[in-house]
Amino acid sequence: MKPTAPDPAQLADLFPLSDETPISYRPIIVWAINDRTDPEKSRSQLDGFAACGYGGVMIMPWGGLPNEFMDDAWLDAVSCILEHAATLGLEIWIWDDWIFGSGSAGGTLTENPAYRAKGLQKAIDLIIEAGEVLDIPVPPRTIAAATFDVDKFGCPITRAVPQKNESGDMIRFEAKVRSRLVVVCWQYISGFVHSIRSHCRFLDPAISAEDCNIFINDDRNAWSVDMLNPEATQGFLDRIHERYRARLSSHFGVTLKGFFYDEPKVSTTRPWTTDFAARFQANMGYDITDLLPEIEIEYLMDSGDHGQWLRPEAVQRARADYYDVWTSLMAESFYQPIHQWCSRYGVIATGHQLGDNSLEEMKYGGGVFFKNLSHSDLPGVDTITGQIKPGLFDDSPRYAGSIANSLGKSRAMSESFAVYGHGVTPDQMRYVCVQQILRGVNTFFVKLSNYNREQALHFHPPELSNANPMIKHYGPMFCEMISRVTRLLNGGRPDRAVALYVPLDNLYNTDLTFAAPTDEIARQLTYNQVDYDYVWDGDITGMAAAADGITAAGGRTYTHLLVPPEAIMSDAIRGQIDTLDRDRGVVQHVQADTLRDLICALRESDSFLNVVSEDVPVAMRRRTAESGETICLFLNESATAESLTLRLVRQARVHEIALDSGQMTCCAQGTAGTSLTIDFQRAQSKLLFFEPVDTLDADSDKPDAAAPQQITDWTLKLPDGDAVTIAGEFPDWQDLGYGSYTGFMSYTADFELTEDAAACTLTIGELCYAAAIHVDGQKIADTVFSPFAAELGSLDAGRHTLEIKVLNTLANAVLGDP
Repeated sequence: MKPTAPDPAQLADLFPLSDETPISYRPIIVWAINDRTDPEKSRSQLDGFAACGYGGVMIMPWGGLPNEFMDDAWLDAVSCILEHAATLGLEIWIWDDWIFGSGSAGGTLTENPAYRAKGLQKAIDLIIEAGEVLDIPVPPRTIAAATFDVDKFGCPITRAVPQKNESGDMIRFEAKVRSRLVVVCWQYISGFVHSIRSHCRFLDPAISAEDCNIFINDDRNAWSVDMLNPEATQGFLDRIHERYRARLSSHFGVTLKGFFYDEPKVSTTRPWTTDFAARFQANMGYDITDLLPEIEIEYLMDSGDHGQWLRPEAVQRARADYYDVWTSLMAESFYQPIHQWCSRYGVIATGHQLGDNSLEEMKYGGGVFFKNLSHSDLPGVDTITGQIKPGLFDDSPRYAGSIANSLGKSRAMSESFAVYGHGVTPDQMRYVCVQQILRGVNTFFVKLSNYNREQALHFHPPELSNANPMIKHYGPMFCEMISRVTRLLNGGRPDRAVALYVPLDNLYNTDLTFAAPTDEIARQLTYNQVDYDYVWDGDITGMAAAADGITAAGGRTYTHLLVPPEAIMSDAIRGQIDTLDRDRGVVQHVQADTLRDLICALRESDSFLNVVSEDVPVAMRRRTAESGETICLFLNESATAESLTLRLVRQARVHEIALDSGQMTCCAQGTAGTSLTIDFQRAQSKLLFFEPVDTLDADSDKPDAAAPQQITDWTLKLPDGDAVTIAGEFPDWQDLGYGSYTGFMSYTADFELTEDAAACTLTIGELCYAAAIHVDGQKIADTVFSPFAAELGSLDAGRHTLEIKVLNTLANAVLGDP
């Protein structure tokens, strides 16, 4: 086989983009402005971001910023940043509030109580025994009051009898049997609101770490905003977005690409707003007011709340309808107006909600992910604190990729690496990003870099600027790799896919029994290399039957729609699903004992590659060119080595594209029916190019590989100039007295070749954590991604000197000796 391959530059022509969103595929660095800005310093840091390979910068007001909220000095600083970024070709994005969650306009909006979040409260919940008489005033802000006959547990045995509910009235009730009075009011509520004021505490060395806990250190003067009130959202837009537009409109859609919201929330699963009852009736066709006491009451017995089974069917339906309506109102009142404003002025609306890491989390105060992010140009998720790692199946990035696919959007994003720590490495970043690319994410906001790096180095790491030696030296390789892979995986024609239904009615009914089997279906699809998207009721409503399956509103075609066990569906959704199926077998109601046969059928119908292996924890994503060439990205998501066997359906030559350099090397070839086994080290990713060919190269063209040579007798040069001879295992830097040192150390050894070598490969094995490779005093390559190997090129026979300059992470310098 000839060791030649197509020119990598030709791949862009083979896989053209249909990308209508003109934004970079390079990562975007989140820039925490935590001090007063200086034009020269701002320009210098922007130069550093460009040198590190970033495609853009997101400006984020952060703890330590001394400016008044959205003052002229702040807008001057942003204008200066935009002007210099334009000269560097850097995109600028703006974090849309003064920390998080988005919506309160730095706390200024909720100074007006009308815009504060509101929630339902049982102001009175009282058992009245038979013969007792109750006289009680109606509390302020009462919405509904009712009495019930109850059993010994206090559970209702009759439907509610409405009582007076006007504030100031008296409720007079004489119990003939054991009864219960429930009065439902609304109250102002708030969750944590983090602002630049509260985050300044992290910069004060006199305050203990316990008092600076991010989960309790909120701004006590700022309230959560009413996410169900479109007037509150307009106030938010007026205070922030319109202020930017008035000053910076010439940059909109040019250098300033968009606005980013972060973790909007209602801070309760029982939100309310002033006109909720009227909007509920407009949506559902009935009045929910008198049903609220029945909705709010709990059916408690020895083992807990049994309301799901004991609550009357009409009340349970109303309870589910309430959840459906408030989550719809959140999407329509907050996300939709922001999306519309951004569209009107030529910028992109993006960000992520609270509760986007699992299906179970969607029942909490962030609303329903699929409803909210449908009102987004760039649907997104958040990955924090080591959430994605080998050996753990985490499919949450696919939520964002699924919305983009089903609605025909070309991009989906992730905010990545928040609180990953100063020990983060390019290889770890590679794993986290590739894991998400395989699930449809192709835009990365990486967090973060501090403006004043000295005063905030210990808070919210990692520091991903050139102040971090790992990023300074190897950030460009990481950014180029991300750009290359995401661009290729967003070009050409997508793979065949199935749709996996997420039954929102389960969430509305607080029935999460669907989540575990849905996750298991997702895991088996992923690890049997079947592409799929999550779809929800809104997608189902917009689907149409097609000759080869069903088509979503955005044009994506699915061969099958999979309905998980325990799915609860409304009559309307069930009817639409039946219409889509028409007895064609397109809709599959999956059970544990039928999933295996279904997956086998899905895999065997492939037109180019058949996967032979079963249940291998290797994720795969691919794109196909019009002329038949195929790009496949693989990731071993296991913590151990794995092998995956494929079978070629057509005659082809296979080339591996190096993640670090982009160079292609021919690694296999075969006729139709040929099996190809791909070996993966722990957490390794591979990018393969399958090239259909009419003829194969002769086996005789393949050169014989020389026996591997083990290089021994190393010398380690220490930072103080001393040298250490290494006879056995490589010592830990901590044991050498350099536990608090961050930087390069050089390992040198000689080796000898008995004959000329046309191509030499250096395999390092375990590396902590990146290295520059030199041969005979000349730099040959850098290696930062596992399996940590480097092509040394041709070497003459004789003695050579190999030097490996190893770089560790910033964690050593920050944390010091243990």
